[in-house]
Amino acid sequence: MTFDIEIDILKKHYVIQVEQIYAGASLEKFKVSYGERSLILQSNRPLLLATHSAKQVKWQLLEGEIRNPNIEQATMTLFRITQAIETYMNNSTKK
Repeated sequence: MTFDIEIDILKKHYVIQVEQIYAGASLEKFKVSYGERSLILQSNRPLLLATHSAKQVKWQLLEGEIRNPNIEQATMTLFRITQAIETYMNNSTKK
């Protein structure tokens, strides 16, 4: 499954391509591509859905990096990406 997410960072609007590269019973992995760079992110969302847990989804950055010397901005960028993916996935599950 491939889809686009849109996020705003430092007054700039970005459209980022996301591809779900693995979907298992307890984990899912996404390749996030922007320009010539990419990240691989993993979440435990399928496990939480299967167990009807109210816990927050845990994300891990498996590969790649966000190149920003300001750690707070890099963290916020990663947070916005993961939130946009969660929103998309939750909306596509409801359909």
